[in-house]
Amino acid sequence: MSALASSTTSSASPATSPQHDPASLSSRGDTALASAEPSLALSFYTRSLSSLPPSSAPSARAELLEKSAECHLQLGDPSSAASCFKEALSLHPSPQLYQQLGQLSSGEEAASLLSSGISLLSSSPASPESAKHLSLLHVSVAELYMTDLCEHPEAEARAVAAVDAALSLKTSLPDPLQTAASLRLSQSRGGDAVDYILKAYSLMSAAVLTMARMVNLAPDAEPVAPGTVPDEQTDSLPPFEFRTTTAKLLIECGCGVEGVTAKESARLLDAAIAVLGSLLAENDEVVETWFLLGCAMMATEPPMLEEAAANFQKALGMLTALQTSLNAALASSNNAGFAELGEIGDELERVEEQMEAIEERLEEIKERGGGDVMEEGD
Repeated sequence: MSALASSTTSSASPATSPQHDPASLSSRGDTALASAEPSLALSFYTRSLSSLPPSSAPSARAELLEKSAECHLQLGDPSSAASCFKEALSLHPSPQLYQQLGQLSSGEEAASLLSSGISLLSSSPASPESAKHLSLLHVSVAELYMTDLCEHPEAEARAVAAVDAALSLKTSLPDPLQTAASLRLSQSRGGDAVDYILKAYSLMSAAVLTMARMVNLAPDAEPVAPGTVPDEQTDSLPPFEFRTTTAKLLIECGCGVEGVTAKESARLLDAAIAVLGSLLAENDEVVETWFLLGCAMMATEPPMLEEAAANFQKALGMLTALQTSLNAALASSNNAGFAELGEIGDELERVEEQMEAIEERLEEIKERGGGDVMEEGD
């Protein structure tokens, strides 16, 4: 190596090398997070934070803290995530941070955080994107007063005001409509609930039906093979948990609302089955999805008893395997602490309660004329 090259190499600042460059470390963290490696991503974000010079903009540090919080959430550590969000909020307040921290908080603290986010966003220039975000903040407020703060003396009025505010923004999001449906059911306004949940479903129906066709659960549609549907047709789908709630509301409206016509009920239950099909196409290892599919098929007219029984049996089989695993864990946990034993015991109790509920449904199917089906499924 020449003297010039040697001199250049030895004088290079460590802070400019990829191993110490904040931007490079953050980029590597992004790649790890996108690859479902939150622990590795967190290590890169932590190193990037420590490498930031003191003169860095507060927004740069806040962004890294927000990414670190996402890693903590994926790792099942909401407490550390909340700490990161709080520090980021102190450096560079944003509506997104208020919402994220609000969702990790409860009661009046959550309400205050969400209100701050609404105030901040309302004072910003209006745009289609900001309208969507503002709508979601109002939805979060409504859901808070329907759950954690449901005992508040003004809970219903505040939930109604928040839903109305979210709907008034007229976005293309299903969230305000779905929350409105849930609120109307709680107010015993079933007709309004039906209208809102069907409107929410219509916004996701194209992508839902595309996914449901993969598992042959789309009404009046030819099935398609998994992997043959372009990603852009399903990228717009709401998250798994959101669609699970959609299915529950569709089923409740389809068989539990007074005054719903037979035609409306069929439409609601068909939609519920399609939504559940989209969930199965995404992940067929969730017991609740199979159970809800059984409930929906049991509620159709005429009832799909054979199919319902098969879905309940699938859910029961998954729970039986989990019960066996939990019992084995209890038997081999001689050195476990009381807290761990208590958690295993609580989980086992929940599993057994779910098994009992499914067995009751299976017995009902047998009583309704599905005896032959039950014997085949045993």
